[in-house]
Amino acid sequence: MSQLARIARIVRHPVKGLPGHDVPQARLTALGGVPRDRVFAFARRPVPAGGAWASTRHFHALVAAPGPADGRVRIDEEAGTATLTHPTYESVTVPLDPPAPGLVARTDWFGGAELHRAEHGYWDDKATVSLLNLASVQALADACGHAVDPRRFRANLWLAHLPAWAELDLPGARIAVGGARLEVLHPVNRCAATSVDPGRARRDLNVPAQLATRFGHLYCGLRARVVEPGTVREDDPVVLLAPGRPVPLHGGPQPAAWPRRARVEERERHGSGAVSLWLADPLAEERPAPRPGQHVLVTAHTAEGPLWRAYTVSAHDAGRLRITVKHEPDGRMSPHLHRHAHPGSLLTVSGPYGRTVLDDDSARPLLLASAGIGVTQTAALLRGCADEQPDRRVEIVHTARGPADLALWPEVRDLAARLPHARARLHLTRAGARDAERLDAVRGRPVLDDVDPASTAFLCGPAPFLAAAREALAAAGLADARVHQEVFASPGASGSAPEETPEGPFTVRFAASGRTAKWRPESGTLAELAESEGLTVPSGCRAGACRSCSKPLRDGHVVYPSPPALPPDRGTALLCSAVPASDTVIDL
Repeated sequence: MSQLARIARIVRHPVKGLPGHDVPQARLTALGGVPRDRVFAFARRPVPAGGAWASTRHFHALVAAPGPADGRVRIDEEAGTATLTHPTYESVTVPLDPPAPGLVARTDWFGGAELHRAEHGYWDDKATVSLLNLASVQALADACGHAVDPRRFRANLWLAHLPAWAELDLPGARIAVGGARLEVLHPVNRCAATSVDPGRARRDLNVPAQLATRFGHLYCGLRARVVEPGTVREDDPVVLLAPGRPVPLHGGPQPAAWPRRARVEERERHGSGAVSLWLADPLAEERPAPRPGQHVLVTAHTAEGPLWRAYTVSAHDAGRLRITVKHEPDGRMSPHLHRHAHPGSLLTVSGPYGRTVLDDDSARPLLLASAGIGVTQTAALLRGCADEQPDRRVEIVHTARGPADLALWPEVRDLAARLPHARARLHLTRAGARDAERLDAVRGRPVLDDVDPASTAFLCGPAPFLAAAREALAAAGLADARVHQEVFASPGASGSAPEETPEGPFTVRFAASGRTAKWRPESGTLAELAESEGLTVPSGCRAGACRSCSKPLRDGHVVYPSPPALPPDRGTALLCSAVPASDTVIDL
């Protein structure tokens, strides 16, 4: 057993969406977590009778609108009442423990919302306690240059003396907190609720976007369940008891998406310009194996702040992932990894991600064309062919500057030699005749004019190479739909400026569900409009950072009054951030 941290504060939030208050101690229970935490909520749609649990979308909460942040709750334990006040609405006093859970008051709050009392609690995840590492919150504040109030995260137990992001090691672990025992379930992915200024009904800092653009993920905090009840007090120690297997939130992000700290186990240098790093993935048993062509997001925590980039998984085994990194002198991430990533180093990873993966049509010829460090994708896809489609006809065309730039090429050449219908060609653009002959390479750039037009093609490399290759393949007769390339999201905002909210009104048709709604500025985003019509919108962040709400835009035009953290794909709309600028058809 080892001490991890201490409890800095204990906070409960009696009404879902309204500010919480400190308590000096709390007896944690298996069914109720922190007593009287999130036991009341204002319904925005019909909820199950008798106070049965219902998901957040049933209630007025900060994720949809900042209005609840202006509310206040006063608990009178002696009188057994809770009094709710708000500058706009009439005060409401209700019994803490009514004769029966369920509807306790009809109010004028939020346009006439009913106040409900839960049987146990209206948590995001049933009967859980949330934990927050204060050092990680400070790391976020340092990275974005803006004070970040921990109250934004609405956690129950605030942890002090734990290094920033060390909590990412804990999903699955059993921990002792004071007299209670908890099982850590999963990290918490953050939504737009954290963008609301605590105690004020306004959004002033896009926390999910800051997490995504600064750290490459949306997570801050943990959720745990009580396995042995007990009393927790401020300054109690938090002790690690034993590791275990994590438990994802039902319907929420799966372990592959969780950031976790991976240890560098092995480092291999390729010539003068690239290194491969084998990373021990602590969630290897919990996530699917990477598909050939997928990538991971890798974050390094440096003295100058966090750095992150996407890297193709160039190889993997049962418990490890390999990334191959070219040294880019003008970059920040690759020089850091080349200098500092050695066996024993810790890097934060999430994934694998990506839909540009080996296709299943093994009867169709395959072209793998790459340049420079784009060979990482070629290596991964070719390994997939060797394992899954050994009889497929494969053409490999790789371009590099010279002999010092051939990271993974020997591996690709050897893999191709194992396949009976594979041919590998190497082109060197800055090599002499002797080096070209020694490496069995062609001097100059490939033309790609002899490609079978029935092929499926995968491209990876610098932007000029991709543009030239696509043009050549189109001239050779390849259909554009069979030419694939992965576009990695880069750190930083989407690059777009805030756009003015249109006046409307506009008609929005949700094609897949057959619903039609009228949008006005007060309707909010397309996600909020859809939810007001009873539709469920997949969303992990409400900040345009996770792309889970991306839907095809069938007709019309949308704008982004709050720029998304990552740009939308062509022909799609990020519903959590977009508003219509014309009559619009969305595939939802």
